[in-house]
Amino acid sequence: MVMEFLTIDEFAAEIELPRTRVLNRVIRKKIKAEKRGWMWMIPRDEVTRVKKELENGPRDFYVYFHKMSNGKIFWVGKSRTNRVDDFQPGRHSPEYDKVLAQHGSENLTAEIIKMNLTNHEAELTERNLIRELRTSGHPITNVLPLK
Repeated sequence: MVMEFLTIDEFAAEIELPRTRVLNRVIRKKIKAEKRGWMWMIPRDEVTRVKKELENGPRDFYVYFHKMSNGKIFWVGKSRTNRVDDFQPGRHSPEYDKVLAQHGSENLTAEIIKMNLTNHEAELTERNLIRELRTSGHPITNVLPLK
């Protein structure tokens, strides 16, 4: 039987993780892979194993919004700790700090929008909401890669 292999990019697309996270997991030997020349190749059966691992992780993450007083959402975050009300400068992005300076933390609100997620589910939710909100005109300040 011939074993089918995927590149890092193909594997990342298949399990909906950023390429860099897949590469880091390969390097740390959390995902089985073979180095062929300069390229890592991952057996296709790793897709099922890693998907199960991601789906069965602890469900202690949540996704939240930060909004300006005009109702516009400017930050989408995920956490498992009490970060939802964290309006501290220097903790998010330079654009976030500009909104904070312009509006003041007392004029910003936070809202948890989804709870009891695995880390993977929270990352997918966060990424999809950032993309959706940016296209609908919200001044999102996240610098999260959207791949």
